[in-house]
Amino acid sequence: MIKLLSFTTLDVLKKKQVDLINRRAPIFDRNGVVLASNLQTFSAYINPRKIKNLHSFKQRMLKLGYVDINKKLDLNREFIWLFKKLSPDEKKRIETAGISEINFIEENKRILPHGNLFSHVIGHVCEDGIGMSGIEKKYNNLLMSDGGGIKLTIDTRVQHYVRESLINGIKMHSAKSGAGIVIDVNTGELLSIVSYPDFNPSNIKKSDKDKLVNWATYGAYEMGSSFKVLTIASALDSKSISETDIIDASKPLKIGKFTIRDYRGKGSALSVEEVLMYSSNIGTAKIAQSMGKNLQYSYLQKLGLLSNIESNVPYVASPIIGTWSDTRALTTSYGHGIAVSPLHLITAISAVVNGGVLCKPSIIFGESDCSSKVLKKETSLIMRKLMRLAVEKGSVKKADVEGYNVAAKSGTAEKIIDGKYSKDENLVSTVAVFPINEPKYVVLIMIDSPQKNFINKGFRTGGMVAAPVVSEIIRKIAPILNVAPIRKTNKGDAFLQVHQKNSYRFASAKSN
Repeated sequence: MIKLLSFTTLDVLKKKQVDLINRRAPIFDRNGVVLASNLQTFSAYINPRKIKNLHSFKQRMLKLGYVDINKKLDLNREFIWLFKKLSPDEKKRIETAGISEINFIEENKRILPHGNLFSHVIGHVCEDGIGMSGIEKKYNNLLMSDGGGIKLTIDTRVQHYVRESLINGIKMHSAKSGAGIVIDVNTGELLSIVSYPDFNPSNIKKSDKDKLVNWATYGAYEMGSSFKVLTIASALDSKSISETDIIDASKPLKIGKFTIRDYRGKGSALSVEEVLMYSSNIGTAKIAQSMGKNLQYSYLQKLGLLSNIESNVPYVASPIIGTWSDTRALTTSYGHGIAVSPLHLITAISAVVNGGVLCKPSIIFGESDCSSKVLKKETSLIMRKLMRLAVEKGSVKKADVEGYNVAAKSGTAEKIIDGKYSKDENLVSTVAVFPINEPKYVVLIMIDSPQKNFINKGFRTGGMVAAPVVSEIIRKIAPILNVAPIRKTNKGDAFLQVHQKNSYRFASAKSN
């Protein structure tokens, strides 16, 4: 039986005409897979004043199943909706009943065949077919006028695996939420944007508000130690330090009333490589000191971390940073005291490893913009090596995938609860590049508030929680993206040459 709706009364239209919902253009992924389209539907209405035999009309409506007809029929109205969003078969059934007083108009229902998979990317439309969030809202006018549709950079296959792995990671560590992004390092094209929890865009009324937030783009967070990559790259690029420098990280660093300490480690003189490998806050802060806060600020600007992202991606949060003091500069060097969106971070990391070019992140196919040179190529080559060492010898071993030369950095930041840093809730992340000998893609995973368990051995860090998710994603998507595994590393590759004088004395799986 047709699902019958309650009467909805409308004011009499000025021209006594019923407006049709505009036909929205379809949305496709990069391979032509339909992500959003229209389904032909019909809505039925009557003009009560034109009903000649009211008793007969009511009897026929009751036989059709409309039991509320006696209560709802308002003879003072000239227009009343009977049924909304009928399928062609449902329309035919009503027509077969032979109730001539019922009129039909053709409408279109927005269909999202992949359910929750693209909820935060595509967004949703209201009953009138107007875009209310995501691509549907940002490009509403275009979708209302362009019958050809919009082609996104998103890859449905990659999106599926990122979402699947992210959900597994969140549930495995009893976390609250999470986000995942995959970006083409050389074009800025986004192959995946996932935020979880997500929602059913076809039934938005039943979704909690927290499910509607796109954590991958709309929120700004302290991302923790991943910022060390940016600090060291800036210092090397500006020649404030050299790759062979030794940094004294043997004692906590005091700046005013603030003391910078390392999460783990015995404290020692560290090479620049070891500062990143062992994720030393002290070492990174001293590297920032060597630059000076003004030069450091300048590089953060060039890497796009202090301003809104000029991009076709919907609704990206603005960075949050306080007064640029000496203390702020040092804490920012290791990812505290500055909040950015995950999209900001993955965009900056891409520039570090792709030869020094900042690409604007793009979600619309064919709109890549990689026109900003922000780092020297030589800097990029060194950073590729250092990030690979962080996987081989340092704190983010669990991000590795055999054959794909993954380079990565993890981050762990205490969340701010009621204005104070919480010891009980962390925001953890890992950002990884593969293959590092010829960078093609960057994967970022962020997980909110993981809980201690036997899997993470009580360490709620990016290296223990987010890195395995990154590894799982790379393992799944690399074959799809035609990235072939490398059986044997070419020892002559400059980016993989390691200075043998380093013994890597204090590597710890407990680093963040």
